Amino acid sequence: MQAQEQGQDVDWLLAVAYVFLQTQKYSLAVTFLETVLVLKPSSAEGVRLISFGYHKQSRFKDAFNATQKWQQMPKTKRETEPKYIAHIFLLQSQCLMQLNRPDLAKKCYVQYASMIKRINPSSAIQAS
Repeated sequence: MQAQEQGQDVDWLLAVAYVFLQTQKYSLAVTFLETVLVLKPSSAEGVRLISFGYHKQSRFKDAFNATQKWQQMPKTKRETEPKYIAHIFLLQSQCLMQLNRPDLAKKCYVQYASMIKRINPSSAIQAS
């Protein structure tokens, strides 16, 4: 498969998964997002959405592990869209709270707040 065709497939799969997430069909969305991450493991949007889908199914460990796997990739191989990365930190924080790890959850939340402040200083969140 050529890179351009694969990119179009990933975009289509992300769009379908997004619709499933919006209609609360989380397991269907996750199925599509798993395929996205096979085709493009560097996708910050794919990781953010699959983590959200797992979170909505109360699969907090799976949600956290998906974000960790993505973060362990070399930075040069990951997508770097700040808004997606910020949301990944927020999802990590929420999952860690559910997994009874408030110490690490706070660290992730502070990273989220810091990124949001850099993205849009007028909507800065106070992390305390």
